[in-house]
Amino acid sequence: MFLKEKNHKKYFLKLMIWYLLTLGGYLLYKFLLMRAIHLGMFSELSSVWFYIMDMVLSLIFGLFLIYFFRPKINFSLKNRKYILVLVLFFIALLFRFFENPTGNIELVKNLRKFAFFSTEYHSAYDLTFVFITLVIVGPFVEELFYRKLLLNSLSNKILAIIISSILFALLHLANKFGINIFISTFLFGVISCLIYYKSGFFYSFIFHASYNFLFFIIAYLISQ
Repeated sequence: MFLKEKNHKKYFLKLMIWYLLTLGGYLLYKFLLMRAIHLGMFSELSSVWFYIMDMVLSLIFGLFLIYFFRPKINFSLKNRKYILVLVLFFIALLFRFFENPTGNIELVKNLRKFAFFSTEYHSAYDLTFVFITLVIVGPFVEELFYRKLLLNSLSNKILAIIISSILFALLHLANKFGINIFISTFLFGVISCLIYYKSGFFYSFIFHASYNFLFFIIAYLISQ
């Protein structure tokens, strides 16, 4: 039996209910948003409002998660291993590169053709909300659920890693469907789980935030 005790089984089931409700709510939000865009309802809104809505939704999910499960979170910066932070950033960089080596090689080759920190397509206001959503709020809520809460609800570490990574990958398919997306996010989840088991929540969050920060740089701070 991979669950520790009977109360842990109930705890795991509660997490699964929360996951299904969150996934359902997120899919409904995406469906309604796409329908509204198709009907031209948001044609006059700046793109920043979509990031604000994403951030608010993530915050709501995160607050409910904290309220119902009351996780103990230690974000004190005392006794932190900052060398490990740099190592995790480097691991995130390597993962980001090998996730799409062809595209990243082309990016490096054509680096001189790009305009860094261009405001032609994104204002500073837009970039601020994109950064907060991608690099802070999203990674915090996801690491809190998929690593700290979900991994601790299972006693079998291998099974816990597999379940956590599969659920993590399935959620990201709601944004973009594809077998490569599933494999990539699954492997990312596995690495993040291993970091959590080895060093704790703070460092798995740093790894996740570093990866999203690199995505933020490539997608939003480098504009053609």
